[in-house]
Amino acid sequence: MGQAQLFIVYLDGPGGDGVWDLGKDYLRISTGEGAVDTALLAAADVAAADAVTASRNALFAPIGIDTVIPQDGKVDLIYAGDLYGNLWRFDLTSSGSWSSPAKPLFKGDKTRPITAIPAVGVAPASVTDLAPIRTGALAKTHPVMVFFGSGRLLADADKAASIVNRFYGVYDDGTKLDLTEADLTVQESVYSTANGRVYKNDLEVGYTRSAGATKRGWYIELPDDGERVIDRALVKGELVYFNTILPDTSTCDAGGKGWENVVQMSNGGSAKGAQWDVNQNGSLDAGDTHAGLSFAGRKTAKGQPGAPQIIGNQLFSPLTDKIRSSVTAGPRDHFQNTRIAFTSGTSGRISWTELQLRDD
Repeated sequence: MGQAQLFIVYLDGPGGDGVWDLGKDYLRISTGEGAVDTALLAAADVAAADAVTASRNALFAPIGIDTVIPQDGKVDLIYAGDLYGNLWRFDLTSSGSWSSPAKPLFKGDKTRPITAIPAVGVAPASVTDLAPIRTGALAKTHPVMVFFGSGRLLADADKAASIVNRFYGVYDDGTKLDLTEADLTVQESVYSTANGRVYKNDLEVGYTRSAGATKRGWYIELPDDGERVIDRALVKGELVYFNTILPDTSTCDAGGKGWENVVQMSNGGSAKGAQWDVNQNGSLDAGDTHAGLSFAGRKTAKGQPGAPQIIGNQLFSPLTDKIRSSVTAGPRDHFQNTRIAFTSGTSGRISWTELQLRDD
């Protein structure tokens, strides 16, 4: 009770009896983090009960990926964050029963929980050309970058939290667990205003061929008071799109503001040249850059942004408030759309499957 656990449910339904049986018709993989003493749970001591509640953990939405070369359509790895600020990697490559991970991929801090689903992309050449060379079985899988942020907004009390949260880009080549911020390099701000941010384009993360000395990624400190990540990021090309929120502290208000962000996969910095129409003038030009670097962050004028989505050359961010002050809200009044630089590759609906009702 109280542990962060991953549940895997079979898509073909329960056993032959047609009933979901406790402990039988699904798999449960525990991380072992957040174990609760059941004796304390039953204690009448209020202080002991409070301690039990505080020690509870939970695993949040996972993402599964296929990493083998060539890809076979099967999930090999699953990533998910927890309330303790850990990012877990579950290895499903074995054909037998799957064991609990010995340690998290990244060990964070309890003050910075990871509640949003991670985003994962194949590590770009700008990382793998510098990182340790992978041999043996690992050479038959894709090394990846895992992107996730810290923060929570699960109850009214969370609105007033003023922790300095983070956004992380962690390189995972399958060789190391239990990473901490000491294994990462903090990104640097080179320019900022009340509504815009630019990060260092050529930040040296410290990837090296030496497995013992190499850095394993980067992180950005989110500077605004109460700023946090509660929605998934999006990887497109060699850029990462993610949004942060600044909740209104009133318990009766769902408003607030936030930041839309676009950074490089390799180091979390601003890309060269205009990558998105920051000033919303309909074109990608010098007004969308500072000293030749694309703005990495833009503050919303109204509303907290949700998870970003890209369709064609348009970046969409859902908002908690109308972007237009019309009396009657239109169907697009809660979406901010922004032109982005064209990225080659397939987009939109690729395929679909119709689900059929079972006869039995």
